[in-house]
Amino acid sequence: MVKQSNSKQMKKGRSWMGRTFAGAAALVTVGAIVYSVWYKYSTRPISLEEIKSYSGVETIVGYNADIPKNIVILQNHPNQNTVFRNVNEKRLDMGPTLEIFDKLYRRGVRDIIIEGMDQSRVKEYNRNKKIRIKNVITSDESIEYWRSFEHLLNSHHWRIHAGERREIFNDADVLLAPFNREEEKIISNLRSSLKKLFNPYKGWTISNQERNMLQSQYSNLVSGANINISNLVVSFFTPEIHTNLFDILVNQRDKQISLAAKETSGQTAILIGSGHQFTLTNRLDGNYVLINPKGVRKDSKPWTIECMREDYMFDVSPQPFDYILKQNKIKVLKK
Repeated sequence: MVKQSNSKQMKKGRSWMGRTFAGAAALVTVGAIVYSVWYKYSTRPISLEEIKSYSGVETIVGYNADIPKNIVILQNHPNQNTVFRNVNEKRLDMGPTLEIFDKLYRRGVRDIIIEGMDQSRVKEYNRNKKIRIKNVITSDESIEYWRSFEHLLNSHHWRIHAGERREIFNDADVLLAPFNREEEKIISNLRSSLKKLFNPYKGWTISNQERNMLQSQYSNLVSGANINISNLVVSFFTPEIHTNLFDILVNQRDKQISLAAKETSGQTAILIGSGHQFTLTNRLDGNYVLINPKGVRKDSKPWTIECMREDYMFDVSPQPFDYILKQNKIKVLKK
C-alpha cells in the first residue's frame, strides 16, 4: 500500500513538473515572438507614410524620399520681447511637437539636433544626461518653450549634436547692437515720460476731465514711441544689414545644422525655426522630410528685407491706462 501511494505521488510530481516546464516553454516562445515583432518594428526605418500617421503632424511641407534620413520638425520661435512689446501671436503649443519627438524616440531615433543648442549645452547634457537651460528666458512664452525642451531632453537618453555655434549669437549681437541701443533708448524715454505724467497725480482723486486729459497725453506718448520704433526699423534694416544678418542667422545656422547631421549615421531628428524650410534643404546631405506640427503657423515666408523689418517691428504697449491709474493709486470722482 505504501509503495503504490509513493508511486502515485511520484507520477503526480512528474506530471506537475511537466506541465510547469511546458508552460514555461510556451511563455518563452510567446516572449520570443513578441520580442521579435517589437525588435523588427523598432529597428525598421521610419517611413514617410508612418510619419504622416502621427497625430502631432499637421502637414508634410516637403520631402525627397520615402525613407528620410533627416526628419526636420519646423517650429515657431518663442517670443522673447521686452515687457513693453505687444505680442498678438497665439502662445506656442509645444504638445504636438513633443509628441512627434516621443514617437521618434520610441521608434529608435536617438540622434537629435536642436537650433539654439550650442556645444556647451551639448556637453552638459552628455555629461549628466540632464540639462537645465539657463540665460535664454526673457518672457513667459520663452519660459514655457524652453521648459518643454528640458522635459523633452531629460525624459529620454538622446545623443545630442550642437545645432548652434556661440559665434552665431555673438556675431548677431554685434551687428544688432546699434539697433538695440536705439530701441532701448526709445523705451526708456517712454517709461520716463509716463512716470513724469502720472507721478504728480499719485494718490490723488481726479475729475473725469483730468482723467480724459491724462489718457489723451498717455496715448500721444505711446503713439510717438511707436512712430519712433517704426522709423528706427526702416532706417536700420538696410539691404546691407539684411544681407549680413541673413548670412549670420540663416546661412550659418543652416551650415551648422548640416554639419551636425553629417555626424549621425541613423535617422536623425532636427528641430529648427520654420523659416529655414526655404534654405536648409540646399545644404542637407541625405534624404529629408520637413514636418509642420499642429499649432505651428503655416504662413512662413522667405526672410526678405520686408519680412526682416516685420519681425523686428513691434508696438510698444505698457500696461493699460486704467491699470496704471490703479497702480499709482489715482482715483476718479464718480459722477
